[in-house]
Amino acid sequence: MNTSILILSPFLSISGGVSSYVLSLRGFWGINEKYFFRGGHGSNTLAKSYYFAKHFFNFLFKGLLGNPDAPVFINTSLNKNAYSRDLMYIKACRLFKRDFYIFIHGWDTSYFTTIKNHSSSDSFKFAKKIFVLSEDFKNDLVSIGIDEGKIEVEVTVVNSEFIDFFNINKSLFKGDSIKLLYLARLEKDKGIFRLLDAFKILSDNIPNLQLRIAGSGSAETEVTDWISSNSKLDISYIGRIDGTLKYEYFAWADYYVLPTSHGEGLPISVLEAITAGCVVIVPPVGGLKYFFKDQEMGFLLNDLSPSSLANVIIDSLKNVELLNSISNQNFKRGKSLYSPTVVVDRLKKHIYG
Repeated sequence: MNTSILILSPFLSISGGVSSYVLSLRGFWGINEKYFFRGGHGSNTLAKSYYFAKHFFNFLFKGLLGNPDAPVFINTSLNKNAYSRDLMYIKACRLFKRDFYIFIHGWDTSYFTTIKNHSSSDSFKFAKKIFVLSEDFKNDLVSIGIDEGKIEVEVTVVNSEFIDFFNINKSLFKGDSIKLLYLARLEKDKGIFRLLDAFKILSDNIPNLQLRIAGSGSAETEVTDWISSNSKLDISYIGRIDGTLKYEYFAWADYYVLPTSHGEGLPISVLEAITAGCVVIVPPVGGLKYFFKDQEMGFLLNDLSPSSLANVIIDSLKNVELLNSISNQNFKRGKSLYSPTVVVDRLKKHIYG
């Protein structure tokens, strides 16, 4: 087995699912990990071009030429900015006859439609393996002629500090309140306003109900205005959180709710909520459609209306024994399937056999 791997990634200081994934796996490969970063620099076209060239030639000379035979693990997303940029790195791997593996974290369906009949999509055919986060994404690649045997449906990862923070003794509904957590970007298509409207309905039916909202985004002002206009409800906006504070809010929550209509891959926040022992409520969109097990990880939201979301929570509270079973099974599942060690072991089997 080759003792080195070249890992292409956004800069780890840039927030986002791809950099979080790479950072969570860092140090767990058990071989010499060599990182090459791109993106995130330059405020104008000239500066961006300069930094692109600098990063690309660094990868070319210090990466490919400096590490003969080391495989390349490319972390990208299928959207215009990321894929058009990373296509150059894929072409470099092909030029140097280097084995490369592509992990597609984000998936823009409309962008895929524009490139599926374009020659740029042929580059996928030369990858040794392609990792995606949904069976739908796999089927899309097969539809353009990619060998099905090359495509693996994977999951993202929960970092080791998060996993170590929790223990299996978490019990739901032992206090005098029911606690809901939303932790995601504040965007309309992420479902934040559906949740707020559902919470209003729930508050008329369930005493001592609490909601905490974490994240940032374009709808932040609208969200805070909504909370101010409904000040009698127990809702707090806590902004963007990370580290121990994020762990503490997941530990605090009974339910994690993400009523999104966005074309999700597989949100890390959902894996974190499962690992924390929360009961998760999500719709069957993107990677969640195939990944999420209804009544085992929580509850699927097949109707995105606020009243339907409220009813799912009201009905679930009729069976506290089931809720506690879901919580404990989620914790076990998170530790056994989403830890960095387990994820890296799966990847290495695909890369090294």
